[in-house]
Amino acid sequence: MQTKLKNRQGFTIIEVMIVLAIAGLIMLIVFLAVPALQRASRNTSRKNDASRLATAVSSFVSNANGDLPCMGNTNTFSNTSTDANTVETSAGKLGQLAFTSEACTTTASTTSGTFDITNTTTYTQPTAVDNLVIVYLGATCSGNYASAGSARQAALVYPIETSGGYTWSCISAL
Repeated sequence: MQTKLKNRQGFTIIEVMIVLAIAGLIMLIVFLAVPALQRASRNTSRKNDASRLATAVSSFVSNANGDLPCMGNTNTFSNTSTDANTVETSAGKLGQLAFTSEACTTTASTTSGTFDITNTTTYTQPTAVDNLVIVYLGATCSGNYASAGSARQAALVYPIETSGGYTWSCISAL
């Protein structure tokens, strides 16, 4: 009797396990990287929105003979939304910021999706919320947040998303 060895084709269980382990590692890396990439994209969009609003505030000041939005030439605060609407229109369509309410207030907002022009002497960081831009009149940037400045300055503060929540970033409008 002659014994013939057959050529066996296929994969051993060890080979299959190695391929599955490598595929699992690749999927893990992708699932860890995607949220960070999405967060970076949203932050870039927020920064672009804030920059466009800063440009719109500067444009408003140029067109209003040096007056800040919601403040007349006597440097008194006028609680109207007309100036805010003018700045919003000048900024155009923004990526992350949806103008659900825009206003001229005397306190910083904590409402998501808002654009507020604020005249306050209190620069306490509000609770960071998604898609919020605060224009502080009479303020300048101090690190990542606003602090008191001259009456003709304005600082825009917006949230930056981190893996553990939010932090703030500030850009000067004037």
